[in-house]
Amino acid sequence: MDAGHRWDMFFPFAYAEFVALLLLQELHVATWLKWGALGISITALAAGSLLEKSYASALVSAIAALGVAMCWVSGSKPVVAEAMSLALFLFFLYLSLGSCMQAWRLFSSHKETHVSVH
Repeated sequence: MDAGHRWDMFFPFAYAEFVALLLLQELHVATWLKWGALGISITALAAGSLLEKSYASALVSAIAALGVAMCWVSGSKPVVAEAMSLALFLFFLYLSLGSCMQAWRLFSSHKETHVSVH
C-alpha cells in the first residue's frame, strides 16, 4: 500500500508536462493560422496595390508576404523568422506612415475648404 506513495509527488509534474505539450502543439497551430491569415491578407493588399499601380506599396507588401511564406517553409528557422519580423515591421511602418500622410492631406484639404471669414 505504501509502495506507490513515493510516486505521488511525481504524478502532478508528469501530468502538467503532458498538458503543456498538448497546449504547445495547439499554440503552434494557432500561431501559424494567425501568420497564414496575415500573409494572405498582405498578399491581397499587394495584388490590390499592383492593380492600382501603387508599385512601392505593392513591393513592400509582397516582401512582407514573402517573408511569412519563407518562414513557414523553413520551419521557423530563427534567421528566417527574424527576417520575417523585420519585413513585417517595415510593412507596418510603411502602411502607418502612408495612412498618416493620407489623413494629413484629407485634414488639410478639409480645413482649406471650410475656412470661415469673420
